[in-house]
Amino acid sequence: MAHRHGFLPRISVTRPVTVVVLLAAILVVGIIAYTRIRIQLMPSGMEDSSLGVGIPYSNATPQEVEQQIARPLEEAMRTVPGVKSIRTYSSSRWGADASIDFRQGTDMAVAYNQVMDRVERLKPLLPDGVDRRNVRIWKWRSDDWPIMWAGVSLNPNIKDTYGFIETNLQRPLQRIDGVAKWMSGGPGRNRC
Repeated sequence: MAHRHGFLPRISVTRPVTVVVLLAAILVVGIIAYTRIRIQLMPSGMEDSSLGVGIPYSNATPQEVEQQIARPLEEAMRTVPGVKSIRTYSSSRWGADASIDFRQGTDMAVAYNQVMDRVERLKPLLPDGVDRRNVRIWKWRSDDWPIMWAGVSLNPNIKDTYGFIETNLQRPLQRIDGVAKWMSGGPGRNRC
């Protein structure tokens, strides 16, 4: 009865120098790759086909924010060519946020300019309490994805945890050059 041996064990026994040279080559390639390839969450150059718009309007009910800001914003964004879907979020604390998804193949530079144009046209129609200087439009690329995630544990005696975080973390971090967006969240609550 003939014994069948696998290819790797047979070549390892009959040609040990070849195996050692192959393993050394694999090791050298691995070391070169390890030292030269950047570590990142997503590959460079990926462009997301969505934009975000944030319109701050505090001290209003979510219903007022929806009627006076979110709906007019949705109507203005529907006129931008290539829009696939629009999702808006209204809050009494920070105003309205919109996430605008575009069809595949849309030139995002052109879409960004058109969204900016629609937002500029919308600004004079917004209520008086809106901080027009802080209306933001976000364009995402893979390089813009979060580079820092952090958890915060606070003293239980602090009553307004979100206010404390906003005052002591959010505002100082947003002042740093290059910080595009701050997001915080917690039980039952997400904020941008």
